[in-house]
Amino acid sequence: MPLEGHWSRVNTPLRQTTARERRLVRVFAALLGIAVAVAIVVLVTNGSHSPSTPAGCLRIEVGSTMGGGTTQLCGQTARHFCLSSAAGDEQGYLSKCRDAGYVVRSQ
Repeated sequence: MPLEGHWSRVNTPLRQTTARERRLVRVFAALLGIAVAVAIVVLVTNGSHSPSTPAGCLRIEVGSTMGGGTTQLCGQTARHFCLSSAAGDEQGYLSKCRDAGYVVRSQ
């Protein structure tokens, strides 16, 4: 059963907020807004891009049980990879091998 005057007692603040406290809240909100804007600008301008792959190298994305990873194969290692059965066409590795100038195994 509701008590008489209970709602007003629960929803009435204990004291009024002072002008200084309201000013502090506005200053902190403005600083937070500026920090968020700066963070967005930094993330947009820098982005998350991987460095370019050197000539004669392959950059291969490999999935595993612990998540994905990137491997860079260069020179003789890349040549052996492109000739192996691991360079199956499901992941698009054969096209990467061709683009890098390596001979691929015949299917």
